[in-house]
Amino acid sequence: MGLKAEDLLGALSKKALRGDLPAIKALAEFAEERKAKAEPKKKRTGPTAAQELETEEEWVGPMEGLGKGAGEWWRGKAGT
Repeated sequence: MGLKAEDLLGALSKKALRGDLPAIKALAEFAEERKAKAEPKKKRTGPTAAQELETEEEWVGPMEGLGKGAGEWWRGKAGT
């Protein structure tokens, strides 16, 4: 931050301490902009959840532990 910016922030701070609403708003806006710049978005590393599921093999065996006809509910054949 340059010397002029520091002077400007000092002047705004003095006005804000005296209750100057526009100065308070300007300081709050400046703080929000600095916070946004200070916290860059994190980039995702590795595959997404969809990509991980895509690499898995499709299940072919019985649906153990779910009861008789657990995989047939959508066909209207559950329990038969």
